[in-house]
Amino acid sequence: MKKLFALFLFTILQLSVYAQPSIQWQKCLGGTSSEGATSIQQTTDGGYILTGCTNSNDGDVSGKHGGQDVWVVKLDVTGTIQWHKCLGGTYFDFASSIQQTTDGGYVLTGCTSSNTGDVSGNHGLQDIWVVKLNSSGSIQWQKCLGGTSDEGANSIQQTTDGGYVLTGYTTSNNGNVSGNHGGADVWVVKLDSTGTIQWQKCLGGTDASGEGASSIQQTADGGYILTGYATSNDGDVSGNHGGVGDYWVIKLSSTVGMNELSSITSLNVFPNPTNDELNIQVETSVIGSTYQLSDIIGRPITIGIITEKESRISLQGLSSGTYLFSIGDQIRKTLKVVKE
Repeated sequence: MKKLFALFLFTILQLSVYAQPSIQWQKCLGGTSSEGATSIQQTTDGGYILTGCTNSNDGDVSGKHGGQDVWVVKLDVTGTIQWHKCLGGTYFDFASSIQQTTDGGYVLTGCTSSNTGDVSGNHGLQDIWVVKLNSSGSIQWQKCLGGTSDEGANSIQQTTDGGYVLTGYTTSNNGNVSGNHGGADVWVVKLDSTGTIQWQKCLGGTDASGEGASSIQQTADGGYILTGYATSNDGDVSGNHGGVGDYWVIKLSSTVGMNELSSITSLNVFPNPTNDELNIQVETSVIGSTYQLSDIIGRPITIGIITEKESRISLQGLSSGTYLFSIGDQIRKTLKVVKE
């Protein structure tokens, strides 16, 4: 019996040795100054896309704008550089998350203190920076998001409607930001496919150390799950255990952000429920704005322009159920519509 046990133990030890992963390849990427990567993803061609920051302008790095740049590197399956891009301006730029998009390009987010070079539209101090690249790394569009204080993003994901959702933190309560609870809040921003804000939401409490988020994903029900940390125990936060801070996990519904923006003060949609036609009444200031009828998870069905204070939209051919009717671009008001 002892011999059998000894043989069994020897076999387990052998298997544990053989089960250890071995390095297939490794690469150091950079120049004579400092670099750091924060996010990597395998791409559809079997290679890899990664991002972070660089302070070099030699070695593997070229095209730096000054200060610290975002550095995006595309590798093949063996880790050989296929292309790289320095993105930024004359000050501090940093990327924390990158993802390949359905069109074969890439979307990344992080933060920027620049307002030159590749960066425009900074609201002051440090903004969230979102950059959409094509498949070869050229900028298709970029957006600075924030207010006159500091913002930073840690996670971005393409959503089922072709847009993007991102999260991080904000200490502002102006510009693109509204609803801050005090100090630093988690900030969740939903963008359309061109980077225009569809909605934004501040989540947190009043503790001075505040809240921040590190990761977000869209869920199967069309909502969102995000996580980070919380030091408050009021506002949106409850059950904090104390100390420096708790993990904070938040589940948002598919209609988060709806009916939370008050700049469009008058929007009347009737009858609701309805059958084949929807009557729309708006204030004069809304004329010229975009409207959109979407399914419950935000996939567009009809898009148009509001041309008068009273108009009608046909719902013929649509199945019975709940839809979303929205007006506006950077500021959007959305209502649920039920078709019987």
